[in-house]
Amino acid sequence: MDNIQVIQVTPDLPNFNILVSSVHAIAKKLALPEGTVGDVRAQWEQAGFLVAAYTEEKYRELGKKGRLYAALLPDGTPGAFSVIYRPEHPADEGDLGTKFTKEQYGDVPVVKQIATDPDHKGHGLARILNDHFADQYPDLPVFAAIVEGPRNYRSEGFHAKIGFAKVVAYAHPDGKPRGIWRRPPLTERRALPENGGTEPRNDLK
Repeated sequence: MDNIQVIQVTPDLPNFNILVSSVHAIAKKLALPEGTVGDVRAQWEQAGFLVAAYTEEKYRELGKKGRLYAALLPDGTPGAFSVIYRPEHPADEGDLGTKFTKEQYGDVPVVKQIATDPDHKGHGLARILNDHFADQYPDLPVFAAIVEGPRNYRSEGFHAKIGFAKVVAYAHPDGKPRGIWRRPPLTERRALPENGGTEPRNDLK
């Protein structure tokens, strides 16, 4: 898809509240319903999900903190979004997964959430967001946590395609274990053979 623009969703934008509402709408579509079991759970595991959608007010707060990004479609609406921690951002109170990652690996960038509107899958929007973030820190690895109970197979596959690899497991106190995944620094990935290593040239998300 051409003409995709990545923006930081911040209060100085005149349509800030509209963008936040659109992000929240995407998150609600992808939030795994509590108590999902059996075949329905298996379908969610294959399709991909968010462990939970934040409230609209929470996404607004994240925007005010400079942690909310969106990939805008040609019509100006978000087709995907991400919540990120920059290296200098400490983990928010209660965000134990990010706290664990930063305690283990130092002041590194962390992708807290990334999600594509199901109506716009397959256009590389999540890859565009990941690359936009990684390009800002070419000498640093980027980390992400992926829930393993239930398994998020689509998220694991997507992250593996763009060069992430699981480095450690984290026993989250909420009872849903997380895999901590690492994407090598851009400078390291540029040194890899074009068709080898951890920098695939094609992404569908």
